[in-house]
Parts: sequence; C-alpha cells; structure tokens
Amino acid sequence: MCVLNLLKMNDSGYELYGDEINTLVCRSFSDGYYPLFSYLRDCGAFTPSRLGDTKELLTFKTVILEPLKRSTVAFGRHVNIFFHLAESLWVLSGRDDLKFIALFNSRFRSSSDDGISLHGAYGKRLRSSRGQGGAPVDQFYEACAKLNEFPDLRRLVVSLWDSGLDLGNPSRDLPCNTQLMFRVREGELYTTVVNRSNDLHWGVIANIFQFSLLSEVMALLLDLGFVKQTHIAQSLHYYLDNPLNQKLNGERLHDHFYALYPPSPLVFNFAAGTDEFRGRFDELDGVLRSLPELILEAFDKGNEPEDLWHDSACFCLVSDSFYDIARLLLLYACYQKKLLTEENREALRKRCVQLLLDTRASFRHQDYWALAVNHFLCRMNGRHTFVDQISDVNLGNY
Repeated sequence: MCVLNLLKMNDSGYELYGDEINTLVCRSFSDGYYPLFSYLRDCGAFTPSRLGDTKELLTFKTVILEPLKRSTVAFGRHVNIFFHLAESLWVLSGRDDLKFIALFNSRFRSSSDDGISLHGAYGKRLRSSRGQGGAPVDQFYEACAKLNEFPDLRRLVVSLWDSGLDLGNPSRDLPCNTQLMFRVREGELYTTVVNRSNDLHWGVIANIFQFSLLSEVMALLLDLGFVKQTHIAQSLHYYLDNPLNQKLNGERLHDHFYALYPPSPLVFNFAAGTDEFRGRFDELDGVLRSLPELILEAFDKGNEPEDLWHDSACFCLVSDSFYDIARLLLLYACYQKKLLTEENREALRKRCVQLLLDTRASFRHQDYWALAVNHFLCRMNGRHTFVDQISDVNLGNY
C-alpha cells in the first residue's frame, strides 16, 4: 500500500491522500500537479492501453479550492493559453466543428471521424443534446435557468455522454467527461465533473481550465460566487512515453507566477437586471456565439496583428473579460495564418510580443496576458523563457 499525506495546506497549497482515499485537495491545480505526478509515478499500476503503456490510479478525486487560478503553471510544462481559451469558447458556444478548434490545436484532426467535426465534442452535447422525442435541448441554458429559479435544487445533472450515441461506438472521439453537476450553497457555486478516463498531462489540465471557465460563466449569469471545483476520474493515468515525464520537476514556479499575475474574476456589463435571467443569458450567449465566427473570419482575411485590436473593440463595450479573450484569440489566428507564408518567423513572433507588451495595461486578465507573451517568447530562437520573468522582457536580446 502507498499512503500519502504529504504537507499541510497552509504550507504547500495541497494535501494528497493515497491508498483507497485517492484524493488531492489543492488551492490551485498548479500546487498539486507535480506532487500528483510523483504519486502516480510511484504508486500507480502499470496498465497497457490501446494508445500505449500507462501508470494508472482508479477512482481519483481532485478538489480545487481556488478555481480562478485555472491555468496550470509548472516548470517544464508550458501552457498554451490560446488553446485553453479557444477550447472553452468552442464548448460554451455549442460547436463541434474541426475548423475552429484545429486552428488552435492541430492534434484534434486525428480524433475526427470525418475530417469535419468531432463526435464527442462537449459543446454540441452541452448546447443541443437530444431531449425527449429527439428535440434538441440546451442543457447549459436549462441548468442555469433552473438554478436561477430554484437555487437549492439538487437535481441538476448535465450529461455529456449519450449511451444511444456512444455505447459501443468505434468512433475515434468519445466523451471522456461524462457528467457535470452544479450545486448552490449560501450564494456560491460548486461544480463536480465526472470523468471516465483522464490523462494527467493533457486531459486533466485542459478539463480543469474549460470547466472552470464554464462554471464561472454560469456563476456570472446567476450573480453567484464560484468557490470549488471537483473532478472525479475513474481512470487517472499518464503515458510512459510522454516527454513531459522527464521535463517536470518540483520547482514551485506557479507561486512566483500568481504573485505577479493574480487572476481576475470575469466581468460582463449586462443591460438586463438580475431578475431578467433570459435577457442576461441571451446577451452573454450572443457574445459566445459571435466571437468564434469573428476569429474564423480574421483567419481567412489574414489581417495584420496590429490591426486586430480594432476588430475586437466591440467586445470592450460589453465585457473587459471577453475583450481580452477576443484580442488574444484574434492575435493567435492572425499568427497562425501568417506562419503559412512568413519566411522570418522570429520577426513575426517578435511583433506579436511587442504588441502584447505595448498593450499590457489594457488587459484585465494579467495571467492570460503573461502566458500569451510567454508562449511566443518560448518559441523565439529556441529560448525557454519562464513566466515569472517576462515582466522584464527586453526584445533587444532576441
């Protein structure tokens, strides 16, 4: 038996319990990421799978007490903030198309059965699942509306797994996360995510980000606080051939990062009052659905990075948060388009960094801003710039 109760929360930001308890409680997932990897490496069972050999723990529970610190920051593990924001938007807007999400992560193409869409896309299941008689149901709206009317409700389950579509299906892409559950207590939202199979290095980190953002959007609509996020994985594992296994170490980079760039809550300037839920929902939903289309349009046009801030100015009027997200995703779409023809990629990356540095003061979400700068710097001349040092960037050294 391997039983761990490593350090107390007030010293390290996490408590990890092994054996049959199999629970990590942490302030942010960054606090517990490396300790959990070490525990999985030392105590996980060697388990073959269709994609390669793994180390696996069964029925593992992760509790996150500060879910706004949704970006996992670790030494040797660079976060692609553009992908995490894009995937969250892709889910919230109800999409399943490969065209949008593959712009931010080309690996999704290998999971598509038809080269057009993804069978297990959470967004389509969240926003237009099959209801009684086959009619589409917007589970996200229904869940929010029910909690708005009955805050004490304990019957809220959003299903991302559909046995009629998924059980026995040989698709390349079946939903890993199967259920979302929401509970309100004393004016604060608690989220529980149930997962059938979760890879520590890729799946867990992406799931924590996207479902944290989804939950905060729900809390914003309902005028609630968002205080705790819990993930329950039937199979928590990592693949033995993943290069990240050799790159990670226990240096607490995230402490420096979040001290310099603390997260800010989402904001939205609702015209409708708190007692006009349908109006509030439609206002925010309009932004969620229009932003991906704007990004795809910008990619097709191939605009200059310096011009993109004008394309996203409309979002500034309704939400500083979505203005930040719009600018970052538009910048990345432009960058991806220009990579197709740009001969001097270092100069292109330098332009992107300079634009971000010049506009830093206008970003509400400084953690997203910092990770965006770091993303480009890490790709310039093969350098490995660390997120706690980017506030002192001197592009003359590149």
